[in-house]
Amino acid sequence: MRLIYIHSVTINTAVLSNLSILGVTSEEYVKDDTLSPFLSTPRSVLHSRISLLDQRAPHLAPTTLQLEVRHHPYIDIIPFSGFRDNLLYVLNSAPGTVDEDELCTDIERYLKIWGRLTWDAKSYEFEPEFLEKWRWLVDDEVLSVTNFWRAQRGEGPLVFNDVLRDDDDE
Repeated sequence: MRLIYIHSVTINTAVLSNLSILGVTSEEYVKDDTLSPFLSTPRSVLHSRISLLDQRAPHLAPTTLQLEVRHHPYIDIIPFSGFRDNLLYVLNSAPGTVDEDELCTDIERYLKIWGRLTWDAKSYEFEPEFLEKWRWLVDDEVLSVTNFWRAQRGEGPLVFNDVLRDDDDE
C-alpha cells in the first residue's frame, strides 16, 4: 500500500486565506453586520473582481443568488456554489430556519481541508455527522468530494437514500 502525505490546513487558515482572496479583512469578518463583498463592492469594480476570481479561484466565484441576496461573507468563503445557493435560498425564503451560529460551529467541527488550495472545493471533506445533520443544504458535489477523500483512505462511499449510509455497510 502506497501512502502519500497530504498536508492539511486548519479551518482558521482556510477562512483567512479565502477572506484574503475575496478582499475581506478578518476585522470585517468577525462583525455580524458585515455585508458580502459581492454586495458591498461598487458595480464598476465588481465585474473585474469576479473575472479575477473566475481565473484564480473559480470555486469562490459568486452565483446569481450571492449577487442578489443580502448575506454575511461567511457564505462566500465556502467553495461549493450549490451549498451556498441552498443556504442563501433558505435564509432568504424561510428566515429563522437555519441557526447560522450552529452551522458555522458544525463546519468548524466536521470539516477537513486537504492541501493548500483553500479555495478549491476538491480540497474539502465533510464528516458524516455534518452531512447527515445538514443534508438539506448538501449537494452532489459536496458528497462526491467527500467520497473522493474517503476512497483515498480505503473507506467506502457515503450515499444518500432516505438517510446517509456507508455503502460498505451493506
